[in-house]
Amino acid sequence: QAQVVGQPITVVGQPAYGYQPAPLQTPGHDWSMVQQDQQAAQQAWILYGIGCFLCWCLGPCGPCVWYAAACMHFCKPKEERNRLPQAGQAACCSLATAIISTVLIVAVIALYVILIASTSADSSYYASSYYHYDSYGHRRRSPR
Repeated sequence: QAQVVGQPITVVGQPAYGYQPAPLQTPGHDWSMVQQDQQAAQQAWILYGIGCFLCWCLGPCGPCVWYAAACMHFCKPKEERNRLPQAGQAACCSLATAIISTVLIVAVIALYVILIASTSADSSYYASSYYHYDSYGHRRRSPR
């Protein structure tokens, strides 16, 4: 029997209108796992975006979210991780970003501490060479 576009066709006793493609089925492929991988990847990328927002707005809080996103993936059993390649990519990106930002934060703090220490050492040297204390404990300008 010929089928006309726009006319109802009967599929298992129920009329259906128009062309309805069959779902893609690949032998040996579990589509529920593909959907689960996509959902896990979407969740990981959302956490990555939240981490970026927090990093820009609240500084060092962002890497905590990135580490959490990576831990959520890498704490799963190896067999499950192997079935979730898209989520794995998002988790690796989160982990790499977290490590790089942590190293940068530690480096900035270390430079800041070194700068403060060298500034206070220099100022105490100049202050001690410029002033002296008399026997009464009063600070007097040193004669040059």
